[in-house]
Amino acid sequence: SHYPVFHQMEGARSWDRTKVPNGDIVAAVNADIEKLPKHGVKVEDPNPPFHEERNPLQTEHHTAAESEAIGKHLKRSIECMVVNIFSRAKAAAIKADRCDIYTDVDGVYTTDPRIVPKAQRLDRVSFEEMLEMASLGAKVLQVRSVEMAMVHGVRTFVRSSFDDPDAPQVGENGLPIGTLICDEDELVEQQVVTGIAYAKDEAQISLRDVADKPGVAESVFGPLADANINVDMIVQNISPDGKTTDITFTVPEGDFERANKVLEDNRGVIGFQNLEGARDVVKVSVIGIGMRSHAGIAAQCFRGLASKGINIRAITTSEIKISVLIDSAYAELAVRTLHSLYGLDG
Repeated sequence: SHYPVFHQMEGARSWDRTKVPNGDIVAAVNADIEKLPKHGVKVEDPNPPFHEERNPLQTEHHTAAESEAIGKHLKRSIECMVVNIFSRAKAAAIKADRCDIYTDVDGVYTTDPRIVPKAQRLDRVSFEEMLEMASLGAKVLQVRSVEMAMVHGVRTFVRSSFDDPDAPQVGENGLPIGTLICDEDELVEQQVVTGIAYAKDEAQISLRDVADKPGVAESVFGPLADANINVDMIVQNISPDGKTTDITFTVPEGDFERANKVLEDNRGVIGFQNLEGARDVVKVSVIGIGMRSHAGIAAQCFRGLASKGINIRAITTSEIKISVLIDSAYAELAVRTLHSLYGLDG
């Protein structure tokens, strides 16, 4: 049984009975609950009316004990999301100079310390970088909360829940141990690459031999949008004769089956010959505002991955990030390789 949780929520994740120790979902869920920070917010309904195909607490998918454990995890995850968003809203409303967020980590790191022990805590990071990191897999802050802080210019300080709020200010920046999220102008030194993020809840879909004509992209992505399925990386390859094209894109892993069904239902309109998919993929991203003024960052990334025998399935870029889709078996190797390559090891 596979259980997809909220992909845009703090602490979001999924459990697969075939992958957790001894198939014990209750133990796996309870272990994850302990990792989530505790807040005073109370969420009364752990089972809101989701789409039937995605309702995680359906009794035919889980035992009563599993449903109860998953419900507790949902409540804690919702608490984290509510606190993250509304704390920024309150800070903006009262025109606060800074909003402190207490969480289960003592700041934002260059990558996941569980994968790279040499990961370093960042003293400062720009709103834009934090927004990219949050949306690309970093779980420290919820995406919407970063957006709100950036729009209203509320400097946000991420610190450990175990810190005393009244402790004296320490550190060279006059702040306690943690990470300050602020405007780019406040960053004294702009490092080329700030961090490496990864997202495992990805799935790849490829449509082969699609007629290359105006409106074909809308015929593919329109029905997916109507089904509330988010599409991320998109790659289109046109055949040499210009008559057909291949369209490859990624969707949240929890939406993989639904996306396939939507596409099959619209096969006649889209006109593809074959539909291929893969769930064993991961998206690894390199983030840094220094990319705007430095050339060759992408080439370094591709060269580094190639040196480790890691094949790239898809690539997307923006001004401050490079994302590559690779086989999930190489996820940790890719993160460690890129972290060292860009000089982020402590």
